[in-house]
Amino acid sequence: MDLWITGLTQLYRDFCFDNLELQSRQKLREATHISNPGCYATAAQIGIAPVLEFIAAPPTVFAVSGYSGAGTKPSPKNDVKNLKDNLIPYSLTDHIHEREISHHLHSQVSFIPHVAQWYA
Repeated sequence: MDLWITGLTQLYRDFCFDNLELQSRQKLREATHISNPGCYATAAQIGIAPVLEFIAAPPTVFAVSGYSGAGTKPSPKNDVKNLKDNLIPYSLTDHIHEREISHHLHSQVSFIPHVAQWYA
């Protein structure tokens, strides 16, 4: 039987174990698959964590995804004609992933999300 658990244990295994209840710790030990939440946040943390101590300024994440995550309600962010040959920035201040990445890395990170013309 496959047992999935959510968390970025590759970087925060001690944090995960220290802050989980005993039952959750056992589930983590028995997990055969780990689901990493938030692809932007996960990718940024994995990419930045190994070099964070070597960089002098706060890192900037320039993120681009397809328009499938831009919502189902018609808007400029999911209008294929508007997106053709474009990258459109959105949520440029106080984005939830900026807060999440900064929190977990214990360092301020700038996060600049964009949407592009592909469906992904």
